[in-house]
Amino acid sequence: MKNSMQSKYDMGQQGFTLVELLITMLVATVVLGGLILSFSQQSSEYNYQNKRMDSSQDLEFGINFIVADIRNSLRSQGADGLANVATVDGLGTTPATVALSFRVWDANNSANNYRSRRCYLYRNDTIYFKRAYSVANACDGAASLSGFSPILEDVTFFKVFTDTGGALPSLGGAAPSGAPAGLSPMTGRDSQNTVVSGIPGYTVLIEMGVAAGYKKGSFLDVTGVDVRTTSNKRKRIWRYAQGYPGTVVQ
Repeated sequence: MKNSMQSKYDMGQQGFTLVELLITMLVATVVLGGLILSFSQQSSEYNYQNKRMDSSQDLEFGINFIVADIRNSLRSQGADGLANVATVDGLGTTPATVALSFRVWDANNSANNYRSRRCYLYRNDTIYFKRAYSVANACDGAASLSGFSPILEDVTFFKVFTDTGGALPSLGGAAPSGAPAGLSPMTGRDSQNTVVSGIPGYTVLIEMGVAAGYKKGSFLDVTGVDVRTTSNKRKRIWRYAQGYPGTVVQ
């Protein structure tokens, strides 16, 4: 009787063996590790999408800001034909636009029949802007940033094209990814109602790097460089916008 009672007692107190405990811990570790990895990936993707959305909004603001000025710019008609008031550095196949300068109508400027000179500078991953820039100063890569305000940061590429005959904008002989067809020359009238033809349009390209890194999709920027080979390995986003000078003046 005693032995039978002892046997039942021993069976009731039987626990896990060391092997069973190790196997259980291993399975739990694998499951927990999978959950942590899944959470980490979802969190990374969420952060990336938020960064991308913020960058896209900033990019839309910056490019629309510049194109709105271009659409308000003046084109001059002189005795020697058309002289483009909007002067742009970095056209054709040169790497980037380092400076963009043109005159616009500006009711805040009392001189020159309300004409004000704009100057945009692309420097150190940032596009800077000055509303009223002195005609006596050169708007170029050597211009001082004194008095300029940043309008867009984290810019990895900036290019302004003068469209000719509706041809695609060209970067070193190749059209950048997703580039729209260039604007065909436009015909307008000056303040004396004289017909003026051959007014070119402009295509503006801005590319930014998303600080959270890249997720899926293409790894190439608009110049064809694989961002995985760069130091920061940031995914690139870009936008194009187009416009014509808004007014022809004598």
